[in-house]
Amino acid sequence: MFFIASKILGVCTKPVLWVLALLLIAVCSRNALRRKRILIATIVLLFVFSNNWLLNVVTRQWELTQQIHSGHYTAVVVLGGYSKFDYRNQQLDFNDNADRLLNAIALKHAGLADYLVISGGSGNMANPDEREARLTLPMLLQYGIDTTHVLVEDQSKNTSENIRHTKTVLAQKGLQPPYILVTSAFHMRRTLAICKKEGLDVVPHCTNLYQQTAPHQNWDYYIIPDLRALFGWERLSHEWLGMLSYKLTGKI
Repeated sequence: MFFIASKILGVCTKPVLWVLALLLIAVCSRNALRRKRILIATIVLLFVFSNNWLLNVVTRQWELTQQIHSGHYTAVVVLGGYSKFDYRNQQLDFNDNADRLLNAIALKHAGLADYLVISGGSGNMANPDEREARLTLPMLLQYGIDTTHVLVEDQSKNTSENIRHTKTVLAQKGLQPPYILVTSAFHMRRTLAICKKEGLDVVPHCTNLYQQTAPHQNWDYYIIPDLRALFGWERLSHEWLGMLSYKLTGKI
């Protein structure tokens, strides 16, 4: 039930839909003054959500940046969400979160962890058998990566289940904490809160930071709207809604 509700609520995290909803209300409004006010509010909202500078200011406050560069751990755990299934070629295609998997492989290859644990089932209600972690294994073999010390958790449908089922896999293998936890920088706050709730001792390693750290930007960065920024706000609002829903349901 929570899984289905989260998918439905996920639609509410899209700022472009907020803008379209306001435009629809304005078009349907018979009151000229109200229509004018709604149109002005829509323009302001669109400017805010398409401004790269504002997005970066908020993103820099939200994202965590910790990374592991030394030490030795029994396992490095990477959360799914780094791919989607390509039906034409019948294989996984990496998305913007691919750094999660690549960083985890690099940490394992560098000798910082004994085992690589891939956590991710199916987040697709229409295709529950497309389990990301399970489908990742053939790709690792295809690229010549030894999977002898790779463990798979493919039952989870969301981040809370990622942590809970991964904890079981680690315990069954007898691997002692703490573990390296790899996920996207924007996703790490919620994940760490779940780990604390579940009693899983982890050290964060953040990947694919979206915040821009360059000290100087061109003038258009501050004032010219960029529709790509809408997706950045969608990413943040999805996390904020996730934090709120997890807190209300006692998952964190």
